[in-house]
Amino acid sequence: MARLRSGYIVAKGGKKTLPSFNIRIGKHRTSVRLSPVAAYAVEQIADRERCELNDLYSHIDQTKEKGVSRATAIRDFALGYFMDAATEPGHRRAGHGRLIKKRKRNS
Repeated sequence: MARLRSGYIVAKGGKKTLPSFNIRIGKHRTSVRLSPVAAYAVEQIADRERCELNDLYSHIDQTKEKGVSRATAIRDFALGYFMDAATEPGHRRAGHGRLIKKRKRNS
């Protein structure tokens, strides 16, 4: 299971970098650099799909396009999963559509 750290790693000079998460792809252990939000999203997908997190990471790795990094494939998968799940009725129930209010310009 990926460990969800408290957030980004703050380097010298205040620059934030992505933390590394240890994951399993099949029987192999590896690490990926993901934002904490992306790692949490994948954990939520595994819960929703009732599968083990490592099985989901293996699925993502097996279905990614050649030449795409593992971290990019994970981020794209999570974003695509939630985009596919988004529906107009769901957005209305969640109160979406009012995130950014347009201001009328006074000319």
